[in-house]
Amino acid sequence: MEKKMDGDARRKVLIMFGFWTQLMEQKVSLQ
Repeated sequence: MEKKMDGDARRKVLIMFGFWTQLMEQKVSLQ
């Protein structure tokens, strides 16, 4: 059960990181 929760947390971090990267890329392209 702990391993599954760890995997979910890792997935959330990856999703947030991907979203943040897209956001920063959009900011750079706007400038």
